[in-house]
Amino acid sequence: MYRLLKIFTRSLLIRKVLSAITIGGFAISMSVIVILTVFIVEERNVNRSYPNVDNIYRLKMDNNSAQLPQDLLPTLKNEVPGIQKVCFYSSNGALYSLGKEKKLGNFIATNNEFIDIFSHKVLSYNGDINLDIKNQIVITESFRNKLFGAENPTGQVVELNGEVFNISAVISDPPKNSSFEFDGLIGINDAFGRSTWSNGKVTYNQLYAFVELNNKTNESSVAGSISKLLCTYEPWKDRKLLLQPFDEIYFDTDTRSDLKMANRNLITLLSWVALIILVMSIFNFVSLSVSTNIDRIDEIGIKKTMGANKSSIFIQHIFESMLVCMFAFILAIAIAIFISPIFSEIVGKHIDVRTIFTNPTIIV
Repeated sequence: MYRLLKIFTRSLLIRKVLSAITIGGFAISMSVIVILTVFIVEERNVNRSYPNVDNIYRLKMDNNSAQLPQDLLPTLKNEVPGIQKVCFYSSNGALYSLGKEKKLGNFIATNNEFIDIFSHKVLSYNGDINLDIKNQIVITESFRNKLFGAENPTGQVVELNGEVFNISAVISDPPKNSSFEFDGLIGINDAFGRSTWSNGKVTYNQLYAFVELNNKTNESSVAGSISKLLCTYEPWKDRKLLLQPFDEIYFDTDTRSDLKMANRNLITLLSWVALIILVMSIFNFVSLSVSTNIDRIDEIGIKKTMGANKSSIFIQHIFESMLVCMFAFILAIAIAIFISPIFSEIVGKHIDVRTIFTNPTIIV
């Protein structure tokens, strides 16, 4: 091993410029591939980090609408077997005060079971957490840090769109790889500018809904039971309800929703770009390696004369190629960390190259 390293080092020093071009060119190509791979893998893993993700479903109709009447909420859990938890929600933008400035935050109007379905940890609370009580708010850890620092804010108030809300609890932030992005939770009846349907005689508040099913529940049976309940509401009387797995909704751009969604075409395009760059960088690396080895024909001839066999020469060249790839890969990660903010701006999403150290899929 020491002898091989010595020969490799001497070879690099003799051909400084060519070695720098080989390693540097391969590293630059791989740095782009690393960034694209991190982005693609993270996009494909959105919503998969929830511990009970296999049991969470979004309710949607066969016309790609996902809004349901709010009046259906108390009925679902009581009358549909197999539903363990259910939450209705809508996303609401609201202005809050940060020092002397007004900032726009995102708040979800929902019911208490939202916290359990999406496995948010309660970090601090003041009495019972009950979003049914008017003007109660549960804020996230990051929103607490913005307004109050590390102190416990429960029992204090925050003003949203001119309304005063009492902080009843602080919960953990949604996972970074999640379709949800919010600063706090408020009650359904406190929602700002909720969507409604009206025919002049009756008005329905429309909300989105998620259910968590029991492990052994049949999805189609639950969907059929909910469809029967929906038939009693005029706007939904001809609609068929579907259960959509939560980890699929990020790529469902056809369903109207206020959740964060992926640009499927962009992911496909970047996957092809990464593959093309990979093939081109390998071809370039092989070409440079072959041209280098032509210059070493005399060295190989002398080794054969001294008694070296084909396998030892083969092992030496493979060993040198592996070291070049390893050096290039280490340099590529450093370059990728440096230029990742530029790519983050282009795709509109933060790309953290350091996840490569915790995600074996990306390294492979």
